Amino acid sequence: MTDEQTERPPEATSRSEGAPGAPTSRGGSPHDERHPGRSAFAIAQLYYYVAAVIGMGFLVGGAITALSGVRQLILPQADDTHREAVRQILHGAAFVLPGAATLWWHLREATRREHRPFAPAFWGRALYFHLVALVALAFVMGGVVSTLAAAADATLPQCYEAPVPVPEPVPFPVPPPIGIGLPAPSPPGFAYLPLHPGRVCVTGDATARVANGGVILLVAVPVWLWHLRLGRRATAPPRSTTPPPSA
Repeated sequence: MTDEQTERPPEATSRSEGAPGAPTSRGGSPHDERHPGRSAFAIAQLYYYVAAVIGMGFLVGGAITALSGVRQLILPQADDTHREAVRQILHGAAFVLPGAATLWWHLREATRREHRPFAPAFWGRALYFHLVALVALAFVMGGVVSTLAAAADATLPQCYEAPVPVPEPVPFPVPPPIGIGLPAPSPPGFAYLPLHPGRVCVTGDATARVANGGVILLVAVPVWLWHLRLGRRATAPPRSTTPPPSA
């Protein structure tokens, strides 16, 4: 055995053996812990899963609210009305719809990106874009909920019982004293007309809240889409430069 056969450099040994997980000439396996893009990829995945958790919270809260409205329709209590039960169901649906859409889309994207290769991107760039996208997503969901709930209130406005104005009191006539030794008459009293409640429905506030929700969406949606697009581009896998095989 010669010296050239016994003394081989460590790099040549690792490259020739081709052990699993061993570093390659391109800097390592795409999912190696030492890969420079692993932190950026983890931040991107964290955004999708945190957004899915937020969507689940909206979905659970809205489902509880809607089911409470169904309970009021089936087993009403003393103060429950059919109108208020339907309004509560619509308010629950205002939370369920954006929550379910957010949960489904973000979980789907997180699952698709789980085993894909990623680019050697700087983690700070990915953190900025995905953090701003997460904050903007919260505003988007709040704007959607506010708009849908206000639309429900405009369709079925909230009504309450308001008493009519009370007229001026009318004094009772005081009878004159009948004779000496009799008890003194009671002081004059007042007769009040009975209160007749009236139903008052308010719709102006709901219309204003629909406009406010539209303003929130007008600002938050472009911010969310733009930063999410740049964040996805920053962590996108590099495109293959290998030419297609010739026929």
